[in-house]
Amino acid sequence: MGILSPEWDGRIGHWIRTLKWDFYEPLGRIEMEAFRTDEHLRLEELGGVKFIPAPPGFTWGNTWEYCWFRGDILLPEEAEGERIVLDLKPGGESTLFVNGQEFGTYRADWVAEAHHYLVDNTIAINAQAGKRYHIDMETYAGHDFPNWDSCATGPVLPGSYQEGKNEGCRRVLGECTFGIWHEEAYQLYMDVMTLWHLLRQIDQDSLRAAKIAAALKQFAKDVDFEQERKARNEDYRRAREGLKEVLKAVNGTTMPLLWALGNAHLDMAWLWSVAETKRKTARTFAAQLRLLEEYPDYCYIQSQPAAYEMCRLHYPELFEKIKKAVKEGRWIADGAMWVEPDTNMAGGEALIRQLIHGKRYFREMFGVDSRVLWLPDSFGYTAALPQILKGCDVPYMVTQKIFWSYNGGERFPYHYFYWEGMDGTKVTSFLPTGYTYQTNPEETGRVWRDRVQKEDLEAFLFPFGYGDGGGGPTRDHVEYVLRQRNLEGSPRMKMGTPEEFFRQMEQEGGPNHTYVGELYFCAHRGTYTSQAGIKRNNR
Repeated sequence: MGILSPEWDGRIGHWIRTLKWDFYEPLGRIEMEAFRTDEHLRLEELGGVKFIPAPPGFTWGNTWEYCWFRGDILLPEEAEGERIVLDLKPGGESTLFVNGQEFGTYRADWVAEAHHYLVDNTIAINAQAGKRYHIDMETYAGHDFPNWDSCATGPVLPGSYQEGKNEGCRRVLGECTFGIWHEEAYQLYMDVMTLWHLLRQIDQDSLRAAKIAAALKQFAKDVDFEQERKARNEDYRRAREGLKEVLKAVNGTTMPLLWALGNAHLDMAWLWSVAETKRKTARTFAAQLRLLEEYPDYCYIQSQPAAYEMCRLHYPELFEKIKKAVKEGRWIADGAMWVEPDTNMAGGEALIRQLIHGKRYFREMFGVDSRVLWLPDSFGYTAALPQILKGCDVPYMVTQKIFWSYNGGERFPYHYFYWEGMDGTKVTSFLPTGYTYQTNPEETGRVWRDRVQKEDLEAFLFPFGYGDGGGGPTRDHVEYVLRQRNLEGSPRMKMGTPEEFFRQMEQEGGPNHTYVGELYFCAHRGTYTSQAGIKRNNR
Protein backbone atom coordinates (compact mmCIF):
# COMPACT_ATOMS: atom_id res chain seq x y z
CA MET A 1 0.00 0.00 0.00
CA GLY A 2 1.16 3.54 -0.73
CA ILE A 3 1.30 6.36 1.75
CA LEU A 4 -2.28 7.38 0.93
CA SER A 5 -5.03 5.23 2.39
CA PRO A 6 -7.56 3.84 -0.11
CA GLU A 7 -10.10 6.35 1.18
CA TRP A 8 -7.86 9.33 0.55
CA ASP A 9 -6.59 7.93 -2.74
CA GLY A 10 -10.18 7.58 -3.92
CA ARG A 11 -11.22 11.02 -2.70
CA ILE A 12 -8.35 12.80 -4.45
CA GLY A 13 -9.13 10.84 -7.62
CA HIS A 14 -12.74 12.05 -7.48
CA TRP A 15 -11.59 15.64 -6.99
CA ILE A 16 -9.26 15.40 -10.01
CA ARG A 17 -12.06 14.03 -12.19
CA THR A 18 -14.49 16.76 -11.14
CA LEU A 19 -11.87 19.43 -11.69
CA LYS A 20 -11.49 18.27 -15.31
CA TRP A 21 -15.25 18.65 -15.81
CA ASP A 22 -14.94 22.31 -14.79
CA PHE A 23 -12.40 23.34 -17.46
CA TYR A 24 -14.99 24.15 -20.10
CA GLU A 25 -18.09 26.34 -20.03
CA PRO A 26 -20.04 26.25 -23.34
CA LEU A 27 -21.29 29.57 -24.66
CA GLY A 28 -23.06 28.49 -27.82
CA ARG A 29 -23.50 25.89 -30.53
CA ILE A 30 -21.78 26.14 -33.91
CA GLU A 31 -24.40 25.61 -36.63
CA MET A 32 -22.66 23.52 -39.29
CA GLU A 33 -23.10 23.07 -43.03
CA ALA A 34 -21.58 20.17 -44.98
CA PHE A 35 -20.14 19.35 -48.41
CA ARG A 36 -19.00 15.82 -49.33
CA THR A 37 -16.24 15.09 -51.83
CA ASP A 38 -13.67 12.50 -52.92
CA GLU A 39 -11.25 15.20 -54.07
CA HIS A 40 -8.37 16.80 -52.17
CA LEU A 41 -9.64 20.37 -52.34
CA ARG A 42 -7.95 23.47 -51.02
CA LEU A 43 -9.93 25.79 -48.82
CA GLU A 44 -10.03 28.45 -51.51
CA GLU A 45 -11.62 25.97 -53.94
CA LEU A 46 -14.81 25.69 -51.88
CA GLY A 47 -16.29 28.98 -53.03
CA GLY A 48 -18.51 27.53 -55.74
CA VAL A 49 -19.66 24.32 -54.09
CA LYS A 50 -23.07 23.74 -52.51
CA PHE A 51 -23.18 23.20 -48.74
CA ILE A 52 -26.21 21.70 -47.01
CA PRO A 53 -27.34 22.06 -43.36
CA ALA A 54 -25.63 19.53 -41.03
CA PRO A 55 -27.29 19.41 -37.61
CA PRO A 56 -25.95 17.15 -34.83
CA GLY A 57 -26.55 13.56 -35.90
CA PHE A 58 -25.72 14.27 -39.56
CA THR A 59 -24.60 10.86 -40.90
CA TRP A 60 -22.34 10.40 -43.90
CA GLY A 61 -19.28 8.65 -45.19
CA ASN A 62 -18.09 6.27 -47.88
CA THR A 63 -14.64 4.71 -47.84
CA TRP A 64 -11.94 7.32 -48.68
CA GLU A 65 -14.52 10.14 -48.71
CA TYR A 66 -14.12 13.56 -47.09
CA CYS A 67 -16.68 16.01 -45.78
CA TRP A 68 -16.09 19.72 -45.37
CA PHE A 69 -17.97 21.30 -42.48
CA ARG A 70 -18.26 25.04 -41.91
CA GLY A 71 -19.81 27.31 -39.34
CA ASP A 72 -19.54 30.77 -37.78
CA ILE A 73 -19.05 32.05 -34.25
CA LEU A 74 -20.02 35.45 -32.84
CA LEU A 75 -18.55 35.94 -29.38
CA PRO A 76 -21.16 37.16 -26.84
CA GLU A 77 -20.53 39.60 -24.00
CA GLU A 78 -19.68 36.74 -21.61
CA ALA A 79 -16.59 35.99 -23.74
CA GLU A 80 -14.96 39.37 -23.06
CA GLY A 81 -11.43 38.90 -21.72
CA GLU A 82 -11.73 35.12 -21.56
CA ARG A 83 -9.84 32.27 -23.19
CA ILE A 84 -12.17 30.84 -25.86
CA VAL A 85 -11.82 27.28 -27.13
CA LEU A 86 -13.63 24.94 -29.52
CA ASP A 87 -15.32 21.68 -28.58
CA LEU A 88 -15.86 19.95 -31.91
CA LYS A 89 -17.37 16.53 -32.54
CA PRO A 90 -16.52 15.74 -36.18
CA GLY A 91 -16.63 11.97 -35.74
CA GLY A 92 -13.36 11.45 -37.62
CA GLU A 93 -9.81 12.75 -38.01
CA SER A 94 -10.09 16.35 -39.20
CA THR A 95 -8.03 19.22 -40.52
CA LEU A 96 -9.20 22.41 -38.86
CA PHE A 97 -9.08 25.96 -40.25
CA VAL A 98 -9.98 29.16 -38.38
CA ASN A 99 -10.59 32.36 -40.36
CA GLY A 100 -9.04 30.75 -43.42
CA GLN A 101 -5.80 29.72 -41.71
CA GLU A 102 -4.61 26.20 -40.94
CA PHE A 103 -5.25 25.67 -37.24
CA GLY A 104 -4.62 22.09 -36.24
CA THR A 105 -6.11 18.64 -35.84
CA TYR A 106 -9.07 16.93 -34.29
CA ARG A 107 -8.97 13.20 -33.61
CA ALA A 108 -11.86 10.91 -32.79
CA ASP A 109 -9.84 7.92 -31.64
CA TRP A 110 -7.47 7.00 -28.80
CA VAL A 111 -5.59 10.31 -28.98
CA ALA A 112 -8.72 12.29 -28.19
CA GLU A 113 -9.65 9.78 -25.50
CA ALA A 114 -6.21 10.11 -23.89
CA HIS A 115 -6.26 13.89 -23.77
CA HIS A 116 -8.76 16.64 -23.08
CA TYR A 117 -8.21 18.21 -26.47
CA LEU A 118 -10.14 21.41 -25.84
CA VAL A 119 -7.19 23.26 -24.34
CA ASP A 120 -5.21 22.81 -27.55
CA ASN A 121 -7.92 24.43 -29.66
CA THR A 122 -7.86 27.95 -28.28
CA ILE A 123 -9.12 30.50 -30.80
CA ALA A 124 -8.75 33.54 -28.53
CA ILE A 125 -6.88 34.61 -25.39
CA ASN A 126 -8.30 37.80 -23.84
CA ALA A 127 -11.20 37.55 -26.26
CA GLN A 128 -13.18 40.52 -27.54
CA ALA A 129 -16.96 40.33 -27.39
CA GLY A 130 -18.54 40.81 -30.82
CA LYS A 131 -15.62 39.28 -32.72
CA ARG A 132 -16.48 36.75 -35.42
CA TYR A 133 -14.70 33.51 -36.28
CA HIS A 134 -15.26 31.29 -39.30
CA ILE A 135 -14.60 27.57 -38.82
CA ASP A 136 -13.81 25.12 -41.64
CA MET A 137 -13.20 21.45 -40.94
CA GLU A 138 -12.15 18.79 -43.46
CA THR A 139 -13.07 15.39 -41.97
CA TYR A 140 -12.00 11.96 -43.21
CA ALA A 141 -14.57 9.17 -43.41
CA GLY A 142 -11.81 6.58 -43.09
CA HIS A 143 -11.31 3.10 -44.47
CA ASP A 144 -11.15 -0.42 -43.12
CA PHE A 145 -8.01 -2.39 -42.48
CA PRO A 146 -7.63 -5.83 -40.89
CA ASN A 147 -8.18 -6.10 -37.18
CA TRP A 148 -4.82 -6.73 -35.50
CA ASP A 149 -6.20 -9.59 -33.41
CA SER A 150 -7.87 -11.55 -36.22
CA CYS A 151 -5.89 -10.92 -39.38
CA ALA A 152 -2.54 -9.24 -38.86
CA THR A 153 -0.58 -11.62 -36.66
CA GLY A 154 -1.19 -15.12 -38.01
CA PRO A 155 -3.42 -17.43 -40.07
CA VAL A 156 -6.80 -16.08 -41.18
CA LEU A 157 -9.93 -18.20 -41.08
CA PRO A 158 -12.27 -17.85 -44.09
CA GLY A 159 -14.82 -15.15 -43.36
CA SER A 160 -13.13 -13.98 -40.19
CA TYR A 161 -12.49 -10.45 -41.49
CA GLN A 162 -15.54 -8.22 -41.26
CA GLU A 163 -15.86 -4.63 -42.46
CA GLY A 164 -15.90 -2.30 -39.47
CA LYS A 165 -18.26 0.38 -40.77
CA ASN A 166 -21.43 0.52 -42.85
CA GLU A 167 -20.75 2.08 -46.22
CA GLY A 168 -22.38 5.48 -46.64
CA CYS A 169 -22.72 6.14 -42.91
CA ARG A 170 -19.23 5.70 -41.52
CA ARG A 171 -19.27 8.97 -39.57
CA VAL A 172 -21.72 10.96 -37.44
CA LEU A 173 -21.38 14.65 -36.63
CA GLY A 174 -21.89 15.48 -32.96
CA GLU A 175 -22.78 18.79 -31.34
CA CYS A 176 -20.04 21.38 -31.91
CA THR A 177 -19.75 24.24 -29.45
CA PHE A 178 -17.48 27.11 -28.44
CA GLY A 179 -16.98 28.34 -24.92
CA ILE A 180 -14.80 29.62 -22.09
CA TRP A 181 -11.72 27.71 -21.00
CA HIS A 182 -11.09 28.23 -17.29
CA GLU A 183 -7.33 28.43 -17.15
CA GLU A 184 -7.19 28.62 -13.35
CA ALA A 185 -8.88 25.23 -13.09
CA TYR A 186 -6.56 23.78 -15.75
CA GLN A 187 -3.38 25.08 -14.09
CA LEU A 188 -4.52 23.66 -10.74
CA TYR A 189 -5.17 20.35 -12.47
CA MET A 190 -1.62 20.33 -13.92
CA ASP A 191 -0.16 21.11 -10.47
CA VAL A 192 -2.16 18.32 -8.85
CA MET A 193 -1.48 15.78 -11.61
CA THR A 194 2.25 16.51 -11.46
CA LEU A 195 2.27 15.70 -7.76
CA TRP A 196 -0.14 12.79 -8.19
CA HIS A 197 2.15 11.11 -10.75
CA LEU A 198 5.27 11.98 -8.76
CA LEU A 199 3.89 10.38 -5.61
CA ARG A 200 3.43 7.11 -7.47
CA GLN A 201 7.08 6.76 -8.42
CA ILE A 202 8.99 7.87 -5.30
CA ASP A 203 9.79 6.02 -2.06
CA GLN A 204 6.50 5.83 -0.14
CA ASP A 205 8.39 5.88 3.18
CA SER A 206 10.24 9.12 2.38
CA LEU A 207 9.58 12.53 3.88
CA ARG A 208 9.03 13.79 0.32
CA ALA A 209 6.12 11.35 -0.12
CA ALA A 210 4.63 12.45 3.20
CA LYS A 211 4.82 16.12 2.20
CA ILE A 212 3.18 15.48 -1.20
CA ALA A 213 0.45 13.32 0.34
CA ALA A 214 -0.35 16.04 2.86
CA ALA A 215 -0.51 18.67 0.12
CA LEU A 216 -2.87 16.57 -2.00
CA LYS A 217 -5.14 15.95 0.99
CA GLN A 218 -5.25 19.68 1.62
CA PHE A 219 -6.19 20.27 -2.03
CA ALA A 220 -9.19 17.97 -1.58
CA LYS A 221 -10.17 19.95 1.55
CA ASP A 222 -9.65 23.40 0.02
CA VAL A 223 -11.72 22.96 -3.15
CA ASP A 224 -15.48 23.05 -2.78
CA PHE A 225 -17.07 22.33 -6.17
CA GLU A 226 -20.63 22.80 -4.92
CA GLN A 227 -20.69 26.60 -5.20
CA GLU A 228 -20.92 29.25 -7.89
CA ARG A 229 -18.23 29.84 -10.53
CA LYS A 230 -16.64 32.88 -8.88
CA ALA A 231 -16.28 31.11 -5.55
CA ARG A 232 -14.91 27.98 -7.24
CA ASN A 233 -12.27 30.03 -9.02
CA GLU A 234 -11.24 31.55 -5.70
CA ASP A 235 -10.85 28.06 -4.28
CA TYR A 236 -8.71 27.06 -7.28
CA ARG A 237 -6.38 29.99 -6.72
CA ARG A 238 -6.15 29.28 -3.00
CA ALA A 239 -5.46 25.59 -3.65
CA ARG A 240 -2.64 26.48 -6.07
CA GLU A 241 -1.05 28.64 -3.38
CA GLY A 242 -1.22 25.70 -1.00
CA LEU A 243 0.70 23.48 -3.45
CA LYS A 244 3.51 25.93 -4.15
CA GLU A 245 5.85 24.72 -1.42
CA VAL A 246 5.92 21.10 -2.54
CA LEU A 247 6.25 22.18 -6.18
CA LYS A 248 9.21 24.46 -5.32
CA ALA A 249 11.28 21.68 -3.67
CA VAL A 250 14.39 20.94 -5.76
CA ASN A 251 16.67 17.97 -6.30
CA GLY A 252 20.16 17.30 -5.00
CA THR A 253 23.31 17.15 -7.11
CA THR A 254 22.98 13.68 -8.67
CA MET A 255 19.55 13.72 -10.33
CA PRO A 256 19.75 12.89 -14.09
CA LEU A 257 18.81 15.38 -16.80
CA LEU A 258 16.23 14.58 -19.48
CA TRP A 259 16.57 16.62 -22.67
CA ALA A 260 12.94 16.99 -23.76
CA LEU A 261 11.86 17.90 -27.24
CA GLY A 262 8.54 17.63 -29.01
CA ASN A 263 8.20 15.48 -32.09
CA ALA A 264 5.48 13.87 -34.20
CA HIS A 265 6.77 10.88 -36.16
CA LEU A 266 4.71 10.59 -39.33
CA ASP A 267 4.73 7.49 -41.54
CA MET A 268 4.57 8.59 -45.17
CA ALA A 269 2.36 5.57 -45.93
CA TRP A 270 1.08 3.11 -43.35
CA LEU A 271 -2.62 2.61 -42.57
CA TRP A 272 -3.84 5.38 -44.89
CA SER A 273 -3.35 6.81 -48.38
CA VAL A 274 -0.68 9.32 -49.38
CA ALA A 275 -3.45 11.90 -49.86
CA GLU A 276 -4.26 11.52 -46.16
CA THR A 277 -0.56 11.97 -45.29
CA LYS A 278 -0.66 15.38 -46.96
CA ARG A 279 -3.53 16.43 -44.72
CA LYS A 280 -1.78 15.03 -41.66
CA THR A 281 1.14 17.40 -42.27
CA ALA A 282 -1.19 20.40 -42.14
CA ARG A 283 -2.96 19.15 -39.00
CA THR A 284 0.23 18.49 -37.10
CA PHE A 285 2.35 21.39 -38.31
CA ALA A 286 -0.33 24.02 -37.65
CA ALA A 287 -0.96 22.68 -34.14
CA GLN A 288 2.76 22.84 -33.32
CA LEU A 289 3.16 26.40 -34.58
CA ARG A 290 0.45 27.52 -32.17
CA LEU A 291 2.13 25.67 -29.32
CA LEU A 292 5.42 27.41 -30.14
CA GLU A 293 3.65 30.77 -30.00
CA GLU A 294 2.33 30.11 -26.50
CA TYR A 295 5.48 28.60 -24.94
CA PRO A 296 8.76 30.46 -25.63
CA ASP A 297 10.91 27.62 -24.21
CA TYR A 298 9.27 24.88 -26.26
CA CYS A 299 11.37 22.96 -28.84
CA TYR A 300 9.85 20.92 -31.67
CA ILE A 301 11.72 18.77 -34.19
CA GLN A 302 10.29 17.72 -37.55
CA SER A 303 12.20 15.42 -39.86
CA GLN A 304 11.50 14.23 -43.43
CA PRO A 305 11.74 16.80 -46.25
CA ALA A 306 9.13 14.72 -48.08
CA ALA A 307 6.58 15.80 -45.46
CA TYR A 308 7.68 19.42 -45.65
CA GLU A 309 7.31 19.32 -49.44
CA MET A 310 3.76 18.01 -49.12
CA CYS A 311 3.02 20.95 -46.87
CA ARG A 312 4.72 23.44 -49.21
CA LEU A 313 2.73 22.28 -52.24
CA HIS A 314 -0.70 21.98 -50.60
CA TYR A 315 -0.51 24.50 -47.72
CA PRO A 316 1.96 27.18 -48.89
CA GLU A 317 1.02 29.82 -46.28
CA LEU A 318 1.56 27.31 -43.49
CA PHE A 319 4.93 26.38 -44.97
CA GLU A 320 6.03 30.03 -44.91
CA LYS A 321 5.16 30.21 -41.20
CA ILE A 322 7.31 27.13 -40.60
CA LYS A 323 10.25 28.74 -42.42
CA LYS A 324 9.92 31.77 -40.16
CA ALA A 325 9.84 29.58 -37.03
CA VAL A 326 12.96 27.70 -38.20
CA LYS A 327 14.77 30.98 -38.76
CA GLU A 328 13.84 32.08 -35.23
CA GLY A 329 15.32 28.86 -33.84
CA ARG A 330 11.99 27.64 -32.44
CA TRP A 331 11.25 24.90 -34.97
CA ILE A 332 14.04 22.34 -35.45
CA ALA A 333 14.28 21.23 -39.09
CA ASP A 334 16.60 18.23 -38.89
CA GLY A 335 16.78 14.53 -39.64
CA ALA A 336 19.22 14.38 -42.58
CA MET A 337 17.33 11.95 -44.86
CA TRP A 338 14.53 12.68 -47.34
CA VAL A 339 12.27 10.24 -45.48
CA GLU A 340 12.86 8.01 -42.48
CA PRO A 341 13.81 4.90 -44.49
CA ASP A 342 14.37 1.23 -44.07
CA THR A 343 18.15 0.75 -44.16
CA ASN A 344 18.36 -2.98 -44.94
CA MET A 345 16.21 -3.20 -48.06
CA ALA A 346 17.89 -0.28 -49.79
CA GLY A 347 21.38 -0.42 -51.24
CA GLY A 348 24.20 1.95 -50.34
CA GLU A 349 23.56 4.22 -53.33
CA ALA A 350 19.90 4.69 -52.33
CA LEU A 351 20.87 5.59 -48.74
CA ILE A 352 23.45 8.10 -49.97
CA ARG A 353 20.81 9.61 -52.24
CA GLN A 354 18.47 9.92 -49.24
CA LEU A 355 21.11 11.97 -47.43
CA ILE A 356 22.12 14.09 -50.42
CA HIS A 357 18.56 15.11 -51.25
CA GLY A 358 17.55 15.44 -47.60
CA LYS A 359 20.47 17.65 -46.58
CA ARG A 360 20.12 19.74 -49.73
CA TYR A 361 16.44 20.38 -48.99
CA PHE A 362 17.11 21.43 -45.40
CA ARG A 363 19.85 23.76 -46.60
CA GLU A 364 17.97 25.32 -49.52
CA MET A 365 14.55 25.66 -47.88
CA PHE A 366 15.54 26.45 -44.29
CA GLY A 367 19.20 27.47 -44.39
CA VAL A 368 20.25 24.74 -41.93
CA ASP A 369 22.92 22.07 -42.11
CA SER A 370 21.27 18.85 -40.96
CA ARG A 371 23.77 16.80 -38.96
CA VAL A 372 21.52 14.37 -37.04
CA LEU A 373 19.99 11.25 -38.56
CA TRP A 374 16.58 11.15 -36.87
CA LEU A 375 15.30 7.63 -37.54
CA PRO A 376 12.83 6.54 -34.86
CA ASP A 377 10.83 3.91 -36.74
CA SER A 378 12.99 1.57 -38.83
CA PHE A 379 13.18 -2.23 -39.02
CA GLY A 380 16.94 -2.52 -38.75
CA TYR A 381 20.23 -0.70 -39.22
CA THR A 382 22.85 -1.89 -41.70
CA ALA A 383 26.51 -1.98 -40.67
CA ALA A 384 27.29 0.17 -43.73
CA LEU A 385 25.36 3.14 -42.32
CA PRO A 386 28.10 4.72 -40.13
CA GLN A 387 30.41 5.03 -43.14
CA ILE A 388 27.61 6.52 -45.26
CA LEU A 389 26.60 9.00 -42.53
CA LYS A 390 30.15 10.17 -41.86
CA GLY A 391 30.80 10.58 -45.59
CA CYS A 392 27.74 12.86 -45.83
CA ASP A 393 28.78 14.91 -42.78
CA VAL A 394 26.14 13.47 -40.44
CA PRO A 395 28.06 12.67 -37.22
CA TYR A 396 25.04 11.86 -34.98
CA MET A 397 22.23 9.32 -35.04
CA VAL A 398 19.05 8.94 -32.96
CA THR A 399 16.79 5.90 -33.14
CA GLN A 400 14.70 3.98 -30.61
CA LYS A 401 12.89 1.05 -32.12
CA ILE A 402 15.84 -1.22 -31.39
CA PHE A 403 14.45 -1.54 -27.86
CA TRP A 404 11.23 -3.16 -29.06
CA SER A 405 11.80 -6.79 -28.08
CA TYR A 406 8.37 -8.38 -27.78
CA ASN A 407 9.50 -11.35 -29.90
CA GLY A 408 12.25 -12.17 -27.43
CA GLY A 409 15.99 -11.65 -27.60
CA GLU A 410 18.44 -9.74 -25.51
CA ARG A 411 17.97 -6.02 -25.02
CA PHE A 412 20.51 -3.75 -26.66
CA PRO A 413 23.14 -2.87 -24.01
CA TYR A 414 23.59 0.90 -24.52
CA HIS A 415 21.75 4.16 -24.98
CA TYR A 416 24.76 6.42 -25.61
CA PHE A 417 27.65 4.92 -27.58
CA TYR A 418 29.86 5.04 -30.62
CA TRP A 419 28.43 2.95 -33.42
CA GLU A 420 31.25 1.47 -35.48
CA GLY A 421 30.42 0.26 -38.97
CA MET A 422 31.90 -2.52 -41.05
CA ASP A 423 34.78 -0.33 -42.29
CA GLY A 424 35.70 1.03 -38.83
CA THR A 425 33.92 4.40 -39.19
CA LYS A 426 32.18 5.63 -36.04
CA VAL A 427 29.16 7.88 -35.44
CA THR A 428 27.89 9.03 -32.05
CA SER A 429 24.47 7.52 -31.34
CA PHE A 430 21.73 7.83 -28.77
CA LEU A 431 18.85 5.39 -28.43
CA PRO A 432 15.81 6.48 -26.40
CA THR A 433 13.31 3.73 -25.60
CA GLY A 434 10.39 5.55 -27.25
CA TYR A 435 9.44 8.51 -29.41
CA THR A 436 5.91 9.08 -28.09
CA TYR A 437 6.75 9.60 -24.42
CA GLN A 438 4.33 11.24 -22.05
CA THR A 439 5.98 13.85 -19.84
CA ASN A 440 4.31 13.34 -16.47
CA PRO A 441 6.62 12.42 -13.53
CA GLU A 442 5.42 8.82 -13.47
CA GLU A 443 6.61 8.38 -17.07
CA THR A 444 9.85 10.31 -16.70
CA GLY A 445 10.74 8.35 -13.59
CA ARG A 446 9.90 5.03 -15.26
CA VAL A 447 11.96 5.81 -18.37
CA TRP A 448 15.04 6.64 -16.32
CA ARG A 449 14.53 3.71 -13.97
CA ASP A 450 14.13 1.22 -16.87
CA ARG A 451 17.20 2.34 -18.82
CA VAL A 452 19.56 -0.52 -19.74
CA GLN A 453 22.75 1.52 -19.44
CA LYS A 454 22.99 2.00 -15.68
CA GLU A 455 26.55 3.41 -15.63
CA ASP A 456 28.32 6.14 -17.62
CA LEU A 457 25.04 7.93 -18.37
CA GLU A 458 23.84 11.11 -16.68
CA ALA A 459 21.47 12.51 -19.32
CA PHE A 460 18.78 11.11 -21.60
CA LEU A 461 17.18 12.28 -24.84
CA PHE A 462 13.41 12.37 -24.32
CA PRO A 463 11.21 12.87 -27.46
CA PHE A 464 7.53 13.31 -26.63
CA GLY A 465 4.23 13.78 -28.45
CA TYR A 466 1.50 11.99 -30.40
CA GLY A 467 2.60 10.82 -33.85
CA ASP A 468 1.02 9.59 -37.10
CA GLY A 469 -1.49 12.43 -37.33
CA GLY A 470 -2.05 12.79 -33.59
CA GLY A 471 -1.02 16.44 -33.77
CA GLY A 472 2.29 16.06 -31.91
CA PRO A 473 2.72 17.32 -28.34
CA THR A 474 -0.07 19.11 -26.48
CA ARG A 475 -0.17 21.77 -23.79
CA ASP A 476 -0.22 19.02 -21.16
CA HIS A 477 3.15 17.73 -22.38
CA VAL A 478 4.77 21.14 -22.17
CA GLU A 479 3.20 22.07 -18.83
CA TYR A 480 4.58 18.88 -17.24
CA VAL A 481 8.08 19.62 -18.55
CA LEU A 482 8.01 23.16 -17.16
CA ARG A 483 7.04 21.86 -13.72
CA GLN A 484 9.87 19.30 -13.77
CA ARG A 485 12.78 21.54 -14.62
CA ASN A 486 14.04 20.79 -11.11
CA LEU A 487 11.31 19.10 -9.08
CA GLU A 488 12.47 17.03 -6.12
CA GLY A 489 11.98 13.33 -6.79
CA SER A 490 11.67 13.64 -10.58
CA PRO A 491 14.49 13.68 -13.16
CA ARG A 492 15.39 17.23 -14.13
CA MET A 493 14.10 18.33 -17.53
CA LYS A 494 15.10 20.94 -20.08
CA MET A 495 14.13 21.71 -23.64
CA GLY A 496 16.85 21.45 -26.25
CA THR A 497 17.73 20.31 -29.76
CA PRO A 498 19.33 16.94 -30.54
CA GLU A 499 22.54 18.56 -31.73
CA GLU A 500 22.76 20.66 -28.55
CA PHE A 501 22.32 17.45 -26.56
CA PHE A 502 25.15 15.67 -28.40
CA ARG A 503 27.51 18.64 -28.10
CA GLN A 504 26.85 18.92 -24.39
CA MET A 505 27.49 15.20 -23.94
CA GLU A 506 30.77 15.54 -25.87
CA GLN A 507 31.89 18.36 -23.60
CA GLU A 508 31.30 16.05 -20.66
CA GLY A 509 33.52 13.34 -22.12
CA GLY A 510 31.55 11.61 -24.86
CA PRO A 511 30.58 7.91 -25.01
CA ASN A 512 32.49 5.31 -23.05
CA HIS A 513 31.22 2.40 -25.12
CA THR A 514 31.48 1.21 -28.74
CA TYR A 515 29.19 -1.19 -30.56
CA VAL A 516 30.53 -2.80 -33.75
CA GLY A 517 28.46 -3.99 -36.69
CA GLU A 518 24.78 -4.17 -37.64
CA LEU A 519 22.19 -2.95 -35.15
CA TYR A 520 19.91 -5.96 -35.41
CA PHE A 521 16.23 -5.36 -34.76
CA CYS A 522 14.79 -8.46 -33.12
CA ALA A 523 11.09 -7.57 -32.91
CA HIS A 524 9.80 -7.46 -36.51
CA ARG A 525 11.29 -10.78 -37.56
CA GLY A 526 10.43 -12.11 -41.00
CA THR A 527 9.36 -8.76 -42.44
CA TYR A 528 11.85 -8.99 -45.31
CA THR A 529 11.03 -12.58 -46.35
CA SER A 530 8.66 -11.60 -49.17
CA GLN A 531 10.95 -8.83 -50.38
CA ALA A 532 13.91 -10.93 -51.61
CA GLY A 533 13.28 -9.87 -55.21
CA ILE A 534 13.42 -6.18 -54.32
CA LYS A 535 16.65 -6.68 -52.38
CA ARG A 536 18.17 -8.62 -55.29
CA ASN A 537 17.17 -5.90 -57.78
CA ASN A 538 18.61 -3.20 -55.51
CA ARG A 539 21.92 -5.01 -55.42
